[in-house]
Amino acid sequence: MSDDVIGKADALMRRHRVFVAGVPRPPADEDVPILTEVVDDGAAEPTAPTEQEDQLRARVANLRALQDEAVVLAMETWLAERLPAVVAEAIEGLSDRVATRLEAEVRDNLLNHLRAALDPAPPTAD
Repeated sequence: MSDDVIGKADALMRRHRVFVAGVPRPPADEDVPILTEVVDDGAAEPTAPTEQEDQLRARVANLRALQDEAVVLAMETWLAERLPAVVAEAIEGLSDRVATRLEAEVRDNLLNHLRAALDPAPPTAD
């Protein structure tokens, strides 16, 4: 049975001529380099851009400028809407902290100085 399978596989490979050693391959394209062939990089020189390429570059530059303008406008709009509220919240919090700190300073330091200034000095024994 294994000889029969091998015989069928051999017949299939010969029919397609892909796997059989020594069978000539169909001729390859002349433009496709073979793996061992050295390709000269200097053969393909850059060409001048075509009118379509120039138009495409100009269009891309225009789209980038429009995109930059849109980003700037979006940032300016966001800042105009949000910045006043953020600053107001920060100032409100700051003024609350200053008032709390000032009250504590008055209670701890200024009252003692005022009491000392308003109390008559005790007589000294000279």
